[in-house]
Amino acid sequence: MSKKNLKPGFAEGYNELAATYAAQDNEDSHEEALRWWHKSAESGNTSGQFKLGLAYYEGKGTPQDYEEAVHWWRQAANNGHIPAQNMLGQMYYRGYGIEQSYEEALHWIQMAARNDFAEAQFRLGNLYEWGRAVEKNYPAAALWYQKAAKQGHQGAEKALRRQITLGDLLYRPQPTEEMITGWLSPRYIQMKDE
Repeated sequence: MSKKNLKPGFAEGYNELAATYAAQDNEDSHEEALRWWHKSAESGNTSGQFKLGLAYYEGKGTPQDYEEAVHWWRQAANNGHIPAQNMLGQMYYRGYGIEQSYEEALHWIQMAARNDFAEAQFRLGNLYEWGRAVEKNYPAAALWYQKAAKQGHQGAEKALRRQITLGDLLYRPQPTEEMITGWLSPRYIQMKDE
């Protein structure tokens, strides 16, 4: 069956079949999952493209291949798949499978962060805190860490605690207890009170 003749529902079925194989977590099942994710990805399904990129990134069912991961994540990212945008940004940041570019990393991570993707919000906070592709901006870093922390992102919570501990060296004005409480997840607040 050619890509043009593929009905939209088939791609989702391919994804479900691939996920069933991947859940068995052995080499043969990963190879079979890869085959079905290829079918889904080639039909233009962004979830299939993302999962196929992840299989290449992790080396499950295939030798690890960062360039193939980037290829499939770019396909999905260009079609609005938010986790793929984040992963593509991280590949640019690290220079895995593609030439390192903090500017491209910023572009893709911002796209995902603006769509409330916690991991991308955390990474965007990192870019602002460390001055990668942007001028160092601790309040902007804190803002993005806050957004991720509100979704329970542990790395963002640690980054906020670090900024709060360093106090006025990094964040002016000094955050109040009310601000801190609003930034951190309920789980952290509960641990703090125990």
